[in-house]
Amino acid sequence: RTIEVYVEVDNQKQTTPLLPGTFVHARIEGPVLERVFAIPRDAIINNHILLAKSEIDSPVTQQQIEPLDTLENLAILKAGLKDGDQLILTNLDVLYRDPADKQLPNPDEQRSLTINHETNLKEFLREEDQIFIKIQDCQ
Repeated sequence: RTIEVYVEVDNQKQTTPLLPGTFVHARIEGPVLERVFAIPRDAIINNHILLAKSEIDSPVTQQQIEPLDTLENLAILKAGLKDGDQLILTNLDVLYRDPADKQLPNPDEQRSLTINHETNLKEFLREEDQIFIKIQDCQ
C-alpha cells in the first residue's frame, strides 16, 4: 500500500537527506485495537445505536455506546456490540412516535423516536415501509 506523507527526519547518521518524492520502506507503530467494531458515525444518535435482528418481528434495542475514537466517517467501538449483532443504518422516521399513536408520521416532518428493548418493528411498520430498514452484520 502506498500513501503520501510529509515527514521531518532527524537522522545524523545518514549524509544524504530524504528528498521530496523519495520512496521509503517504513514501519509506523501505533496502538493495535483488538475486538473493536468500526461503524458509520451517522448510525450514532446521542451516543446510542439501534440494533435489530433480521426478522422484521424481532425487537429493536437501543444501546448506549462510548466511541473510543473516530476516523473520518467511522466510529470505533470497544463495547456496546457483540458478534452477531445487527446494526440499523437507515433513518427510522418510518416508525410511529409511540405504540399508542397509530398514525404514521408525516414524511415532511422531523420526528424524534424513543425506542426501548420492548419496541417491536412489526407493530410500527406498514408492509411498504419494511424496505427502509437496512441492517448490516457487524461480524
